Amino acid sequence: MNRSRIAVLVGVVLVIGAVAVGWSLWTAGQEATDDAQVDAHVTPMAARVGGTILKAHVSDNQVVEAGALLVEIDPRDHAVALERSRA
Repeated sequence: MNRSRIAVLVGVVLVIGAVAVGWSLWTAGQEATDDAQVDAHVTPMAARVGGTILKAHVSDNQVVEAGALLVEIDPRDHAVALERSRA
């Protein structure tokens, strides 16, 4: 091999190494998977009443305090049910 081929080969190896190091630094700390499973404290919630939600006062994964207002439910459904039960 002559010197020019060796120089090109070394250059290609250095470029591939630099790209690999840059890619590993760029993606450090990022998880990627097609079948993710969360291993965390999850609290299931069940609604005591049903109805249409007018406004949500929380966002996804937000920490809330006990007794905090989470959603506003449309009272018209309950008013109709109350009137039917009185009739």
